[in-house]
Amino acid sequence: MASILIQLIYMIYNVLLILASLFVIPPLAVAIGKYKHLDLSSKILLAYLVVSLFAEIIGWYTSINRIQNHFIFNIFIPIEFLCLSYIYWINVKTAEYKKVILILVCFIFLFQVSSNLYYWDSFNRFNSVANALPNLGLMLFVILYFYELLRDQQEAEISTLPMFWISSGILLYVSINFFLFVFGEFVMFNSSKDLAKLTAFILSVSNITHRSFLTIGLWFSKTPQQLSSSSK
Repeated sequence: MASILIQLIYMIYNVLLILASLFVIPPLAVAIGKYKHLDLSSKILLAYLVVSLFAEIIGWYTSINRIQNHFIFNIFIPIEFLCLSYIYWINVKTAEYKKVILILVCFIFLFQVSSNLYYWDSFNRFNSVANALPNLGLMLFVILYFYELLRDQQEAEISTLPMFWISSGILLYVSINFFLFVFGEFVMFNSSKDLAKLTAFILSVSNITHRSFLTIGLWFSKTPQQLSSSSK
């Protein structure tokens, strides 16, 4: 009985890993299908999803061929950080918030790139601090956006705003990833395989939830003309 339960758990674990990778397709398909309705923020999000798709493909290729692929995080996360940060720089209206985002993006991105160049001699090494810091920055950017949104929008309108859903997914995603990435290097190289699989399981759930919210947000996408007419 115990062996059957263990096999079932491993089967669920493997299915979840596959689903997490495949879940990049729904928001990507919605974004492509509604491309003419996308504003600049959603088009940047579409570019981010394309990069995510390539990262998933490379990840599966390296896994199947038993190639160490931790370097993917060190390349993908700075790109992800720039794309998502630019979305919030566009969407926040307060000049001071825009300055805060710009300064933090420059600092975090330069720190991350320089740190990754230091680690470049070993693709097998996960850069915990450098990969966790962008998540902390994005948490702040989302909070700034939500503060403005709740201050300026009526509650009845928020649920139909694309950025509400997109930001909700991103906040959950970066909050979970921040704590996992802080201990990422320790988990990958100094702990048991069970703990590493638990981390991968949580990351998979985070990815599925994140991409589900992005799908909803992109589904609500409207052109600037549609937004202006609906607000009258």
